[in-house]
Amino acid sequence: MLAPTHPMQLALGLTVWALWFVVWYSALSLGCALAPPESIGASLSWINWLLIALSLPFIAVLLYWARRSWRASVDAGLTATARFIAQVAAGAHLVAAGAVVFMILPGLVLPPCV
Repeated sequence: MLAPTHPMQLALGLTVWALWFVVWYSALSLGCALAPPESIGASLSWINWLLIALSLPFIAVLLYWARRSWRASVDAGLTATARFIAQVAAGAHLVAAGAVVFMILPGLVLPPCV
């Protein structure tokens, strides 16, 4: 695993979010094409539950990385550059986790296959 002060941390969170985005919409499309839910207007179908369950590990990992980066940024022995990288990485991971949460909220109220 990369150190919290590694420059790749700056892009890692949003890269994981982009991967989640592709997996999420692929699963949604395949689910609707291969086995659409019985009731087309039901918001809490098996597809929505699957997508929410698929998102939870991504949220957990992104929040863990945000916390890990933020805790590393308060280390007194870091250079200014390393502290900057850790703080920005923590923010990027937090934004990516928030984006995942924001994207799954409609799954609680909207039907998946319209």
